[in-house]
Amino acid sequence: MNGPVITDNSGIGALNGDITEGGVGVLHGDQYVNQYVLDPSASPEQIFAEGMRCLAAGLRDRARKLVEDAIGRGHPHSRELFYGWALTIISRRSPEDLTDEEWHPLRTALSGVRRSASEASDGPADEGGYTEAAALVDDLLTAAITPRDAGGSGEAGGTPAAVFELRMAALPPARRADMADHLRKVWERVEQSVLSSVESAEIDASLTPEASGVRAARLPLFFTPDPLPLVEPPPVKDSALPGDRAGAATVLGIAGAFFVAGLVLVLSELGDLTASVLVILAIFASPAVALLSVGGQGELRRRARQRRRPPWLREGRPVSPEKARRRELFEQASGAARQTGEALAFHAFRARLAALAAARFAEARPAGGPDPDGWQFATAHLRSELVERLSVRYWRTGQPEGLDWLLQLRARQAAAHSGNLPPAPPPAYQQWAWARAGLVLLAVALAVPVLPLALASPSMAFLVLGLWGASLWTALAVGVRLVEVGMVARESADFADERRAHAEWGAFLRANRPADELVGRWIDLEQRALLRDVLREHRMRRHGILFTFSVLEPAPGCVRAKVPNGPPRYSRYGLKLFVLTTAGVWVCTWEIDAATAVHDGRRDFVFRFDSISSVVLQTAAARAGTTGLGAASETRVRAGEVLRLVLNNQEDLEVRIEDHHQLVTAGADLGRLREVALETSGITAGFRVLAALATEGEGWFDVRRAQSRQAFLDGDGAEAGRRPRAEAGAAAREASGNGARQAPGAPKAGMTEPS
Repeated sequence: MNGPVITDNSGIGALNGDITEGGVGVLHGDQYVNQYVLDPSASPEQIFAEGMRCLAAGLRDRARKLVEDAIGRGHPHSRELFYGWALTIISRRSPEDLTDEEWHPLRTALSGVRRSASEASDGPADEGGYTEAAALVDDLLTAAITPRDAGGSGEAGGTPAAVFELRMAALPPARRADMADHLRKVWERVEQSVLSSVESAEIDASLTPEASGVRAARLPLFFTPDPLPLVEPPPVKDSALPGDRAGAATVLGIAGAFFVAGLVLVLSELGDLTASVLVILAIFASPAVALLSVGGQGELRRRARQRRRPPWLREGRPVSPEKARRRELFEQASGAARQTGEALAFHAFRARLAALAAARFAEARPAGGPDPDGWQFATAHLRSELVERLSVRYWRTGQPEGLDWLLQLRARQAAAHSGNLPPAPPPAYQQWAWARAGLVLLAVALAVPVLPLALASPSMAFLVLGLWGASLWTALAVGVRLVEVGMVARESADFADERRAHAEWGAFLRANRPADELVGRWIDLEQRALLRDVLREHRMRRHGILFTFSVLEPAPGCVRAKVPNGPPRYSRYGLKLFVLTTAGVWVCTWEIDAATAVHDGRRDFVFRFDSISSVVLQTAAARAGTTGLGAASETRVRAGEVLRLVLNNQEDLEVRIEDHHQLVTAGADLGRLREVALETSGITAGFRVLAALATEGEGWFDVRRAQSRQAFLDGDGAEAGRRPRAEAGAAAREASGNGARQAPGAPKAGMTEPS
């Protein structure tokens, strides 16, 4: 296809640091990316389906709100509904991470699966496997919060691990996937292992050359801005003057006849002075014509461009850069410069578009062509005209990054004709100076015969001036009209090419850009792969690990992207992995390329629990984008929220929280955006655990499990609707006896130590 070619891992990597300090934000619209947006009139079934979709993307809090909203709006009770509700509470969470207020609705949801079995729309057969899956969730949670010496290891038919593995293997594939994904943290507690064989197999599959190639090709498209909707070039303004060459030639002929008539009248009245007047007229008129021929075309183009702008956007006479700078300083000092909001928005749009155009043209420099500086100089006038034209048409429609595809198209076309580029015209202020000098000389030349005529016959002089003025004004107006018509014709021809390229590029994005759920899945797999690497390298055994969690933050100069109601994603991100062991805390830090999963090394930091002085979420002026592997290149400091872990040895750890300064739109709910960012970055869970360790030490885990056991098992009515454990074990043995086994060669479903 002829659409833009993504040349690096950011999609719009040329913007990084060069356009806006701290990177660039890409806020997707509703054209090419599926969003977490519901119609206000959505049915309860649609709301529930959207909740399950959010859950798959890791937006657990939003998923739970949607599912509970569906229940409140009257969604028919079913095993699938209550099972989904349970998953939105426990998904990817350790039992210690659940509060007492969450254990109770979790018990209600699991009990609801069993209660609704007889009245569910899917019938008593339970083809979806929701009843058995909910029972397995129930028993896994019970085993996870029950001490081993209190009955957690005793179950008929073998150890809990063997029984749970058989029961999981007997579930339908979709429910097995739920167990492996959403219950992963519960499995860690039950099986005394950090990663299951199912997880390891999934990680290995994501690291194959084929899977890595797909990710590297598709993920940059998520950070590529949506193309702005096409805007047709404005038509030629209405005028009484003709815009075609034949009509223009006729009008110019009439104007020329008026000029000649005036000249004949002058010469007929001068008598003996005719020869002298003609000589003097020729002396001034010759350089005037030469200057106008050199600078007149540029002035005609400038006037034609001004006609195509709204009145408030029209600029004055061009001046040299030095004069423009002096004028700007004077206006700033005197307070005379008061641009309207529209003017400020337009100039900001144009400035960013110009910087992006410079980067894209530099990127498209042909091999074997001029050096980078020479190429930029040779294409400066092309970029200037392109930016001017696009800014006037598109500044109201969105962000300039949405024209990146078009800039790449024009840059490649310029590179393809690098040996045949039109020469750069002189600067506009220089052309205007030549045209102005030519007009002055022409006025002097015409004044030479008119002055003696005015002394002899004032009425005749006024008649001649009228004829010459009308002819010159008509010639100028027709010239501007012809140039404007030519501009519109070229823009219309270019627009046909843009329409085709826009359709191809939009189709390519729709077919290849990953949905937000898939982006979240890739990032989650990368985090688990790095966790596995750390455990293998340091030979950590599960019995010594109390808890693990990761937190994400944007890397310096990264490209941010998000869909409405979705979490922020980063083209490069900092990852901090916390491994809490009985001996202390390991913190491993990387800066990772999201598309290629390549990182530039790991930094390990170890400290004891008693080294934690405090854990705070606070607003602080921190260096934007610092990830712990060195300071960001930018020096601008912006206030924002940080998670700060204060240690006694004065080496604090900080994680910056996304502030959406590049991703917010007018009317956005900043509170909801903050909640989503906290959840998907891992800060919500991490802050709670670290704060507990800072106040209570590692004994908090045992205390929390006891509290969870009381809330889940010993609360009022907790056992209501629960399936007896003996019945669950019998069902597993029955499934085993009926041949419910894994396929030969399939990875074992249980939890194993990483090797």
